[in-house]
Amino acid sequence: NMDERRKEADEMMEKGNSRAKTTFTRWKPDWDGAAVCYDRAAICYKNCRDNDKAFEAYKKLSNAYDQVGNHSGAAKALENASVLTTDPVRATELLEAAGSQYQLSGLPERAAEAFSKAARSIEPRDEDRAGSLMMTACSMFEDPDKYAFARDTFLSALTMAVRHKNYTRAVEVLRQHSVIYKHLNQQPNCWKCYLSIVVLLLAKNDFEGADAANNEFMQIDGYTTSEEFGAASELLDAFEKGDGKILAKVLQNQAFQYIDNSVARLARDLKIVEGPQKRLNVLEIDNPATESQPAENPLSGINFDDGVL
Repeated sequence: NMDERRKEADEMMEKGNSRAKTTFTRWKPDWDGAAVCYDRAAICYKNCRDNDKAFEAYKKLSNAYDQVGNHSGAAKALENASVLTTDPVRATELLEAAGSQYQLSGLPERAAEAFSKAARSIEPRDEDRAGSLMMTACSMFEDPDKYAFARDTFLSALTMAVRHKNYTRAVEVLRQHSVIYKHLNQQPNCWKCYLSIVVLLLAKNDFEGADAANNEFMQIDGYTTSEEFGAASELLDAFEKGDGKILAKVLQNQAFQYIDNSVARLARDLKIVEGPQKRLNVLEIDNPATESQPAENPLSGINFDDGVL
Protein backbone atom coordinates (compact mmCIF):
# COMPACT_ATOMS: atom_id res chain seq x y z
CA ASN A 1 0.00 0.00 0.00
CA MET A 2 0.93 3.67 -0.07
CA ASP A 3 2.36 3.76 3.47
CA GLU A 4 4.62 0.77 2.77
CA ARG A 5 5.88 2.38 -0.44
CA ARG A 6 6.66 5.62 1.33
CA LYS A 7 8.45 3.72 4.10
CA GLU A 8 10.51 1.86 1.50
CA ALA A 9 11.27 5.13 -0.30
CA ASP A 10 12.47 6.81 2.89
CA GLU A 11 14.60 3.78 3.79
CA MET A 12 16.22 3.64 0.35
CA MET A 13 16.87 7.38 0.40
CA GLU A 14 18.56 7.06 3.80
CA LYS A 15 20.66 4.13 2.57
CA GLY A 16 21.67 6.08 -0.52
CA ASN A 17 22.73 9.06 1.58
CA SER A 18 24.72 6.75 3.84
CA ARG A 19 26.54 5.09 0.94
CA ALA A 20 27.35 8.46 -0.57
CA LYS A 21 29.42 9.30 2.52
CA THR A 22 32.77 8.14 3.83
CA THR A 23 33.10 6.34 7.17
CA PHE A 24 35.91 5.10 9.37
CA THR A 25 35.79 1.77 7.53
CA ARG A 26 34.96 3.13 4.04
CA TRP A 27 37.37 5.76 2.80
CA LYS A 28 35.52 6.43 -0.46
CA PRO A 29 31.80 6.85 -1.09
CA ASP A 30 30.04 3.82 -2.59
CA TRP A 31 28.52 5.70 -5.50
CA ASP A 32 27.36 2.55 -7.30
CA GLY A 33 25.52 1.39 -4.21
CA ALA A 34 24.10 4.87 -3.65
CA ALA A 35 22.82 4.98 -7.22
CA VAL A 36 20.89 1.72 -6.74
CA CYS A 37 19.25 3.12 -3.61
CA TYR A 38 18.42 6.52 -5.10
CA ASP A 39 16.92 4.90 -8.18
CA ARG A 40 14.62 2.74 -6.09
CA ALA A 41 13.73 5.67 -3.83
CA ALA A 42 12.78 7.82 -6.83
CA ILE A 43 10.47 5.14 -8.20
CA CYS A 44 8.80 4.61 -4.83
CA TYR A 45 8.28 8.34 -4.29
CA LYS A 46 6.77 8.64 -7.77
CA ASN A 47 4.38 5.78 -6.95
CA CYS A 48 3.42 7.70 -3.81
CA ARG A 49 2.86 10.81 -5.96
CA ASP A 50 5.43 12.69 -3.89
CA ASN A 51 7.02 14.55 -6.76
CA ASP A 52 9.20 16.77 -4.56
CA LYS A 53 10.92 13.79 -2.94
CA ALA A 54 11.15 11.96 -6.28
CA PHE A 55 12.75 15.07 -7.77
CA GLU A 56 15.33 15.14 -4.98
CA ALA A 57 16.05 11.42 -5.44
CA TYR A 58 16.60 11.80 -9.18
CA LYS A 59 18.97 14.75 -8.63
CA LYS A 60 21.01 12.62 -6.21
CA LEU A 61 20.87 9.67 -8.60
CA SER A 62 22.26 11.86 -11.38
CA ASN A 63 25.13 12.97 -9.16
CA ALA A 64 25.91 9.38 -8.17
CA TYR A 65 26.02 8.28 -11.81
CA ASP A 66 28.18 11.27 -12.71
CA GLN A 67 30.66 10.34 -9.95
CA VAL A 68 31.26 6.93 -11.56
CA GLY A 69 31.34 8.24 -15.14
CA ASN A 70 27.94 6.88 -16.15
CA HIS A 71 27.03 10.01 -18.09
CA SER A 72 24.05 8.55 -19.95
CA GLY A 73 22.59 7.38 -16.63
CA ALA A 74 23.15 10.84 -15.16
CA ALA A 75 21.45 12.42 -18.17
CA LYS A 76 18.41 10.16 -17.93
CA ALA A 77 18.03 10.93 -14.22
CA LEU A 78 18.15 14.66 -14.98
CA GLU A 79 15.48 14.24 -17.65
CA ASN A 80 13.30 12.36 -15.18
CA ALA A 81 13.77 15.15 -12.64
CA SER A 82 12.82 17.79 -15.21
CA VAL A 83 9.39 16.22 -15.66
CA LEU A 84 8.69 16.53 -11.93
CA THR A 85 9.12 20.29 -11.62
CA THR A 86 6.56 22.90 -12.59
CA ASP A 87 9.24 25.61 -12.83
CA PRO A 88 10.20 26.01 -16.53
CA VAL A 89 13.51 27.70 -15.64
CA ARG A 90 14.53 24.79 -13.42
CA ALA A 91 13.33 22.28 -16.02
CA THR A 92 15.40 24.04 -18.67
CA GLU A 93 18.53 23.94 -16.50
CA LEU A 94 18.06 20.23 -15.87
CA LEU A 95 17.48 19.43 -19.54
CA GLU A 96 20.48 21.52 -20.58
CA ALA A 97 22.61 19.62 -18.06
CA ALA A 98 21.18 16.36 -19.43
CA GLY A 99 22.22 17.40 -22.92
CA SER A 100 25.77 18.02 -21.73
CA GLN A 101 25.85 14.60 -20.04
CA TYR A 102 24.61 12.86 -23.19
CA GLN A 103 27.29 14.73 -25.11
CA LEU A 104 29.93 13.40 -22.71
CA SER A 105 28.58 9.88 -23.19
CA GLY A 106 29.00 10.10 -26.99
CA LEU A 107 25.28 10.24 -27.76
CA PRO A 108 24.86 13.42 -29.84
CA GLU A 109 21.34 12.57 -31.03
CA ARG A 110 20.12 12.18 -27.44
CA ALA A 111 22.00 15.38 -26.53
CA ALA A 112 20.26 17.27 -29.33
CA GLU A 113 16.90 15.97 -28.15
CA ALA A 114 17.58 17.14 -24.59
CA PHE A 115 18.74 20.60 -25.73
CA SER A 116 15.63 20.85 -27.93
CA LYS A 117 13.40 20.00 -24.96
CA ALA A 118 15.21 22.63 -22.91
CA ALA A 119 14.54 25.18 -25.65
CA ARG A 120 10.83 24.36 -25.77
CA SER A 121 10.62 24.59 -21.98
CA ILE A 122 12.02 28.12 -21.80
CA GLU A 123 10.65 29.44 -25.12
CA PRO A 124 7.53 31.15 -23.66
CA ARG A 125 9.72 33.10 -21.20
CA ASP A 126 12.97 33.70 -23.03
CA GLU A 127 13.02 33.35 -26.81
CA ASP A 128 16.67 34.33 -27.10
CA ARG A 129 17.79 31.59 -24.74
CA ALA A 130 15.47 29.12 -26.46
CA GLY A 131 16.98 30.01 -29.82
CA SER A 132 20.50 29.65 -28.45
CA LEU A 133 19.63 26.22 -27.07
CA MET A 134 18.26 25.17 -30.45
CA MET A 135 21.50 26.24 -32.10
CA THR A 136 23.37 24.18 -29.51
CA ALA A 137 21.13 21.24 -30.42
CA CYS A 138 22.02 21.74 -34.10
CA SER A 139 25.72 21.81 -33.23
CA MET A 140 25.48 18.21 -31.99
CA PHE A 141 25.58 17.14 -35.64
CA GLU A 142 28.95 18.63 -36.59
CA ASP A 143 30.34 15.13 -37.15
CA PRO A 144 29.66 14.10 -40.78
CA ASP A 145 28.77 10.62 -39.51
CA LYS A 146 25.76 12.21 -37.78
CA TYR A 147 24.56 14.38 -40.67
CA ALA A 148 21.83 11.92 -41.63
CA PHE A 149 20.16 12.37 -38.23
CA ALA A 150 20.16 16.18 -38.22
CA ARG A 151 17.00 16.98 -40.19
CA ASP A 152 14.36 17.11 -37.44
CA THR A 153 16.49 19.24 -35.13
CA PHE A 154 17.29 21.78 -37.83
CA LEU A 155 13.65 22.01 -38.91
CA SER A 156 12.61 22.61 -35.29
CA ALA A 157 15.24 25.34 -34.98
CA LEU A 158 14.03 26.95 -38.20
CA THR A 159 10.36 26.85 -37.16
CA MET A 160 11.14 28.39 -33.77
CA ALA A 161 13.22 31.20 -35.30
CA VAL A 162 10.51 32.06 -37.85
CA ARG A 163 7.80 31.89 -35.18
CA HIS A 164 9.59 34.65 -33.27
CA LYS A 165 10.43 36.60 -36.42
CA ASN A 166 14.15 36.08 -35.84
CA TYR A 167 14.88 35.84 -39.54
CA THR A 168 18.62 36.34 -39.05
CA ARG A 169 18.82 33.17 -36.97
CA ALA A 170 16.53 31.37 -39.42
CA VAL A 171 18.93 32.19 -42.26
CA GLU A 172 21.83 30.86 -40.19
CA VAL A 173 19.96 27.60 -39.54
CA LEU A 174 19.28 27.17 -43.25
CA ARG A 175 22.89 27.92 -44.20
CA GLN A 176 24.15 25.28 -41.79
CA HIS A 177 21.53 22.78 -42.93
CA SER A 178 22.34 23.37 -46.60
CA VAL A 179 25.96 22.40 -45.90
CA ILE A 180 24.74 19.11 -44.45
CA TYR A 181 22.41 18.48 -47.42
CA LYS A 182 25.28 19.18 -49.81
CA HIS A 183 27.51 16.69 -47.99
CA LEU A 184 24.73 14.10 -48.23
CA ASN A 185 24.37 14.80 -51.98
CA GLN A 186 20.78 15.95 -51.42
CA GLN A 187 20.96 18.87 -53.84
CA PRO A 188 17.17 19.35 -54.17
CA ASN A 189 17.04 20.03 -50.43
CA CYS A 190 19.94 22.48 -50.81
CA TRP A 191 17.92 24.38 -53.43
CA LYS A 192 14.95 24.54 -51.04
CA CYS A 193 17.24 26.04 -48.39
CA TYR A 194 18.51 28.65 -50.86
CA LEU A 195 15.00 29.69 -51.93
CA SER A 196 13.97 29.86 -48.27
CA ILE A 197 16.93 32.14 -47.48
CA VAL A 198 15.88 34.53 -50.24
CA VAL A 199 12.31 34.58 -48.84
CA LEU A 200 13.53 35.23 -45.30
CA LEU A 201 15.79 38.10 -46.32
CA LEU A 202 12.96 39.70 -48.28
CA ALA A 203 10.69 39.21 -45.26
CA LYS A 204 13.13 41.29 -43.19
CA ASN A 205 13.17 43.95 -45.93
CA ASP A 206 16.75 43.15 -46.95
CA PHE A 207 16.43 43.15 -50.74
CA GLU A 208 20.14 43.66 -51.30
CA GLY A 209 20.97 40.77 -48.99
CA ALA A 210 18.46 38.51 -50.76
CA ASP A 211 19.83 39.48 -54.17
CA ALA A 212 23.43 38.94 -53.03
CA ALA A 213 22.57 35.56 -51.52
CA ASN A 214 20.89 34.36 -54.72
CA ASN A 215 23.88 35.51 -56.75
CA GLU A 216 26.15 33.67 -54.33
CA PHE A 217 24.14 30.46 -54.66
CA MET A 218 24.35 30.70 -58.46
CA GLN A 219 27.98 29.62 -58.09
CA ILE A 220 26.83 26.22 -56.81
CA ASP A 221 26.65 23.63 -59.60
CA GLY A 222 23.09 22.73 -60.51
CA TYR A 223 21.28 25.54 -58.72
CA THR A 224 20.70 27.71 -61.80
CA THR A 225 18.83 24.88 -63.55
CA SER A 226 16.55 24.24 -60.57
CA GLU A 227 12.94 25.26 -60.13
CA GLU A 228 13.91 26.98 -56.88
CA PHE A 229 16.38 29.24 -58.67
CA GLY A 230 13.69 30.23 -61.15
CA ALA A 231 11.28 31.04 -58.31
CA ALA A 232 13.90 33.03 -56.36
CA SER A 233 14.93 35.01 -59.44
CA GLU A 234 11.34 35.81 -60.39
CA LEU A 235 10.68 36.85 -56.79
CA LEU A 236 13.61 39.25 -56.90
CA ASP A 237 12.46 40.53 -60.30
CA ALA A 238 9.06 41.38 -58.80
CA PHE A 239 10.72 43.34 -56.00
CA GLU A 240 13.09 45.02 -58.45
CA LYS A 241 10.11 46.28 -60.45
CA GLY A 242 8.07 47.04 -57.34
CA ASP A 243 5.10 45.26 -58.92
CA GLY A 244 2.65 43.57 -56.55
CA LYS A 245 0.76 41.88 -59.40
CA ILE A 246 3.92 40.20 -60.64
CA LEU A 247 4.69 39.15 -57.05
CA ALA A 248 1.26 37.55 -56.65
CA LYS A 249 1.79 35.58 -59.86
CA VAL A 250 5.30 34.49 -58.84
CA LEU A 251 4.03 33.18 -55.50
CA GLN A 252 1.80 30.72 -57.36
CA ASN A 253 4.96 28.85 -58.40
CA GLN A 254 4.77 25.34 -56.94
CA ALA A 255 8.37 25.63 -55.68
CA PHE A 256 6.98 27.58 -52.71
CA GLN A 257 4.79 24.62 -51.79
CA TYR A 258 7.78 22.40 -51.12
CA ILE A 259 9.81 24.58 -48.78
CA ASP A 260 9.29 24.42 -45.01
CA ASN A 261 5.73 25.39 -44.04
CA SER A 262 6.83 28.24 -41.76
CA VAL A 263 8.79 29.87 -44.60
CA ALA A 264 6.09 29.13 -47.18
CA ARG A 265 3.60 31.06 -45.03
CA LEU A 266 6.05 33.97 -44.92
CA ALA A 267 6.37 33.88 -48.69
CA ARG A 268 2.59 34.12 -49.10
CA ASP A 269 2.59 37.20 -46.86
CA LEU A 270 5.37 39.04 -48.70
CA LYS A 271 4.45 42.60 -49.66
CA ILE A 272 6.21 45.17 -51.80
CA VAL A 273 6.25 48.33 -49.71
CA GLU A 274 9.27 50.31 -50.92
CA GLY A 275 8.72 50.42 -54.68
CA PRO A 276 11.35 49.35 -57.26
CA GLN A 277 14.65 48.06 -55.91
CA LYS A 278 18.14 48.24 -57.42
CA ARG A 279 19.59 44.88 -58.40
CA LEU A 280 23.24 44.00 -57.96
CA ASN A 281 25.30 43.13 -61.01
CA VAL A 282 26.53 39.60 -60.40
CA LEU A 283 29.66 40.26 -62.48
CA GLU A 284 30.66 43.10 -60.16
CA ILE A 285 30.21 41.21 -56.91
CA ASP A 286 33.43 40.32 -55.14
CA ASN A 287 32.07 40.25 -51.60
CA PRO A 288 28.32 39.73 -51.18
CA ALA A 289 26.60 41.36 -48.21
CA THR A 290 28.26 40.09 -45.05
CA GLU A 291 25.05 38.72 -43.58
CA SER A 292 24.53 36.51 -46.62
CA GLN A 293 28.14 35.37 -46.98
CA PRO A 294 29.07 32.01 -45.39
CA ALA A 295 32.40 31.07 -43.95
CA GLU A 296 34.58 28.93 -46.21
CA ASN A 297 33.61 25.93 -44.11
CA PRO A 298 30.27 26.98 -42.60
CA LEU A 299 29.87 24.17 -40.10
CA SER A 300 33.37 24.34 -38.68
CA GLY A 301 33.66 28.12 -38.84
CA ILE A 302 30.48 28.93 -36.92
CA ASN A 303 30.16 29.43 -33.19
CA PHE A 304 27.11 27.23 -32.77
CA ASP A 305 26.55 28.42 -29.21
CA ASP A 306 25.78 31.97 -30.29
CA GLY A 307 22.50 31.25 -32.02
CA VAL A 308 22.80 34.47 -34.05
CA LEU A 309 24.81 35.68 -36.99
